[in-house]
Amino acid sequence: MRKGIFYLGDGSATFGIAVYGRNLPGEPAVLEAALRSLHEGFLAEPEVARMLSGASPEETMTSRIFASSGYGVRRTEAGLLRVGDAGGTSHPVSGEGIGFALQAGRLAAGW
Repeated sequence: MRKGIFYLGDGSATFGIAVYGRNLPGEPAVLEAALRSLHEGFLAEPEVARMLSGASPEETMTSRIFASSGYGVRRTEAGLLRVGDAGGTSHPVSGEGIGFALQAGRLAAGW
């Protein structure tokens, strides 16, 4: 599991928790409860609680699944190159994929 807080430069921050998919339950209600528990546990960590003291949430917790390792992702088909999240090239901590997608698109265009 990886986790981090990312300051956005405007007085706000976002945080993320990345968990290897095989470690999560498959049933939606159980999965939601597991993710909420990870979320609450992260916020309760002393250093995180200190950094976020006085802060208030702007949004509710959301979760999504994305491929970060590329393991098992088919990246190409005839006339198609999957990049970013779809190609499994997202950053494993931040989930950032658009930068990788743009870079891969530029490289592919040169071929």
